Amino acid sequence: MAGACPCGCGRKVPFGRGGAATGYRRMRENLGQLDQIAAEVRQSGVDPTALLALSPEGREIAALVLDHVHKTASPTTHPDLLNLSRMMDQWDAKWQRAMATLI
Repeated sequence: MAGACPCGCGRKVPFGRGGAATGYRRMRENLGQLDQIAAEVRQSGVDPTALLALSPEGREIAALVLDHVHKTASPTTHPDLLNLSRMMDQWDAKWQRAMATLI
């Protein structure tokens, strides 16, 4: 059974795109946490520049994944899902390292 698209557009996730939808959810959650933590870090007087540097790359990856969920990704302009999965894993590792420096 197809679930609702994680972007909130109201579409159903097409068959075979559940993994991409899960990846998008994960990226969106991490980016939300990144924004929240950066605001908290800024309030504590620490410069969040290094943390915020992850945001553009993460948002770009999330947008590419969402294009796959919506089935609008083009093989000529978008990485395939395997490469996107690797990109998400690499970004997640950067995110985890950045978080470790704050703890």
